[in-house]
Amino acid sequence: VGTGMTNDARGRLIREGLRETGVEAPADEFCPLCENIFELVDRFAEAAAESITSVESRNFLIGCRVEPEITKREQEIWASLGLSSPESIKSELNSIMNTIKTNFINNGIPVVMGEFGATAYKPVEQRKLWATDYATIASSMNMPIVLWDNNAFNKYDDNGNPNSECHGYINRDDNNSVSSEQQSVIDNLVAPYKALEEERAAALGSVFTIGAGFIGASTSQVAGSVTVTVKNSGGETIGEFEAQDGSAEIEGQFPDGEYTFTFAANYCAEKTVTVTISGGQPMSAVSEDIALLGDVNNNGNIDTDDITLIKKHLKKTKSLSGYQIKCADANSDGSVDTQDITAIKAHLKGTARLF
Repeated sequence: VGTGMTNDARGRLIREGLRETGVEAPADEFCPLCENIFELVDRFAEAAAESITSVESRNFLIGCRVEPEITKREQEIWASLGLSSPESIKSELNSIMNTIKTNFINNGIPVVMGEFGATAYKPVEQRKLWATDYATIASSMNMPIVLWDNNAFNKYDDNGNPNSECHGYINRDDNNSVSSEQQSVIDNLVAPYKALEEERAAALGSVFTIGAGFIGASTSQVAGSVTVTVKNSGGETIGEFEAQDGSAEIEGQFPDGEYTFTFAANYCAEKTVTVTISGGQPMSAVSEDIALLGDVNNNGNIDTDDITLIKKHLKKTKSLSGYQIKCADANSDGSVDTQDITAIKAHLKGTARLF
């Protein structure tokens, strides 16, 4: 009745329809289906909050289950009105999942959905669709789910009535699924989580190659190889790779976000670049060459031209910037000054080599 409408709106339509047919409808303020149970939600929430105040925990279990009596009354109403595809009261309860996600999961509080299921007397194809839909929504919200298995396998009671409590899945004598029908429901529940896991694994374990080399043909003979250190936006080191033959194959845990890649080698000035990872891959090619300390103009040689550039920088006639500043710090003391000029001169004279 009124798919997509609120319960209040549905109730008004039902009562109007009953009155038109001469049936005395219940009072507007009373629901014969749930007997106004939702008015007790605040009381239940307060009682739950009070009962766990002494429990130290960062997460807790939240479950949702419609009482069999409510389900029975719901089905009686459907039958009396001749409804072929009514919207279940369970749909209203499922909206709780979105509320839980907003209030808890989005605030870093884990949530587990527990004790739910589709009774076995229902057609298996309907149960499989339910399993897929429910697990897809829950997995997309990062909610683990716990299947209700009460080890009850009789679909009908002694009087031939459907057994709404038939929720047996696993034979506890041998821990195997009872039938292919039950296994198919379990498979449909697990499938969305497997797909999500594979998607995340593909993103987190992606392989990509970065370029890393040296400026100047002789630099590699002095420095050896380039080490690439990767840090996340929080400054945590999540990987360190050695570049051989001018490249490094990167494979590691890279959720989408910004990272700093630092290229370093013996006797060389470090170079740091910011890299954005999306879908496990860099948004643009990453390839950096680094130079020896003292090679200010990055031409692969250390000579008097480099001294001239430092002097101009100190006199403020031509300032150095970016990576040149790091290369000009020949003695690696964190500043560019006359001591760096002295270090380069000593290197050129052979009295105190930089490497």
